[in-house]
Amino acid sequence: MRYVPSLLIGLAMVMLTGCGTPNQTAPKAKGLNIQAVGEQGPISDSDIPAVEQQLRNDIKIKTLDERPLKITQTAHTKKVSYVLFSMPNNDGLAVVTKQGGSVRILERLPIVSGDPKTNLVSYNTIIAGNRWDPDNGVLFGMVYNPYITGIEAYFRDTTKVKVDVKQSRGFIIVRPGTDTRFVQINAIGEGGLWWTSDSR
Repeated sequence: MRYVPSLLIGLAMVMLTGCGTPNQTAPKAKGLNIQAVGEQGPISDSDIPAVEQQLRNDIKIKTLDERPLKITQTAHTKKVSYVLFSMPNNDGLAVVTKQGGSVRILERLPIVSGDPKTNLVSYNTIIAGNRWDPDNGVLFGMVYNPYITGIEAYFRDTTKVKVDVKQSRGFIIVRPGTDTRFVQINAIGEGGLWWTSDSR
């Protein structure tokens, strides 16, 4: 019986040594890598070709000559980028993000094509509280009359925004916390007002 305490002590030391070994050899979790995958934000200029290719795939454009697609303008917030694109009978806005190094189109929103003789400007809106970029509302559109050189947008909070459309022929106006459906849009050309729409 006098050997029992010594035997128990020796057995306990072996068990403790065995339990400690896995903890020393277990790989450490790389928290920075896991966090980086979840990050989401706007794209950069170098990502535009990837956006164009995704748009071509989504709209099923097989060749560059089949239905020419052109990126006309971009705007960026902390969470996403807005990419205005133009193509025959299918103008629109892509909501784009970059996550883990990959570019992803979250949504494509249409702009109804305008007739240069009647609908000189066509536009659409995204209201604040949306699921992609809840802090911001967006007003976007295309100008179909070649003589219109500028867009003026008047919002309910009395804010006035002017955009030069001589080159881009389109506009993206980002307004924090705004219901952009309520807006007056004036299309300005040589000689003054050419077209207006008021939904305030």
